[in-house]
Amino acid sequence: MKKIAKLTALTLVAGLASGVAMADENVGIINVQYLYSHHPDRQAAFEKLQQEFKAPAAKLQTQEKQFLAAKEKFAKEVEAKVKALEKAAPKLTQAQMKQRQADIAAFAKKSEGELKGLYERLQSASMAFNAENQQAVVATNQRLLKEIQVATDKVAQEKKYTLVLDEKAAVYAAKGKDLTQDVLHVLESETKANTKAK
Repeated sequence: MKKIAKLTALTLVAGLASGVAMADENVGIINVQYLYSHHPDRQAAFEKLQQEFKAPAAKLQTQEKQFLAAKEKFAKEVEAKVKALEKAAPKLTQAQMKQRQADIAAFAKKSEGELKGLYERLQSASMAFNAENQQAVVATNQRLLKEIQVATDKVAQEKKYTLVLDEKAAVYAAKGKDLTQDVLHVLESETKANTKAK
């Protein structure tokens, strides 16, 4: 019984101590998603990415058109050869017929090999383009989120906040604890300063 009373007393003291420690915390919240979508440099950053990838995307489209044109040309050529053979068939000997069929089969095999090579180059170029594009998007997102973090740190230090949480992590926040607009103002002034510096 004494052990239970002692344990209860220790738990109570620990709970009070943590409550006092939490009382010293000045906790603010921000809406990270809002800050990301309203980041003053976000649109310009993604427009710049679009411009950077415009030429490679056009090159990829050209490769795709070349592949499709080659595929269509191959199909038409095979069809023309088959029709020519059907037309000439009554005049051909059995040996001539077999030779023409073998020629068509050899042409089809060669063309399929060329098409396969074109397709593989197209696939390789497409995968490289997508990987490069995705990497650039990830790098841009990381830069924007880092800028949000730096601006949040600045606001938190100026306003003496010891902890800032994303509003999604907060169950409740008192009025006046939302720092989102303050962080956005810092982002706007930093972006203006960076634009002038360029």
